Amino acid sequence: MSYCITCGEDAEVCFCGIEKKPMTEYVSALKDCTDLKCYCKKHLP
Repeated sequence: MSYCITCGEDAEVCFCGIEKKPMTEYVSALKDCTDLKCYCKKHLP
């Protein structure tokens, strides 16, 4: 599971740089990404 970088809650969405990744693709995105940032619904940019 991934967590929001702002508050530590469970993340809804992860971004690789500026590319948005839904949580269903999170595992494969994590392997390829060097700049992965995850956010909960409250802290989405």
